[in-house]
Amino acid sequence: MSDKELVGLLADLPPDELGRLQAIAAERRLAAPVGELADALRAAPDDPQLHAQHAAAAQNLRTARAAARAGRPGVAVGGDAIRTDKGN
Repeated sequence: MSDKELVGLLADLPPDELGRLQAIAAERRLAAPVGELADALRAAPDDPQLHAQHAAAAQNLRTARAAARAGRPGVAVGGDAIRTDKGN
């Protein structure tokens, strides 16, 4: 499928479905750093900076998941709002 075909399919989605897809994408973007930081913590378990970064990343992921479950995928997470309106 080409990018043009994909854009056409996404443009035809109802706003609630598009918002759901955006929430899933945001969750995946936020989940990657949590896993990477967890791996780093296993290598350096006494590093307080890594603990703080992991805690913040995990909190952002929990916030994104809670917002998606509540039907508010446009809630700002980690300073990055997820746009759900078709105009953007």
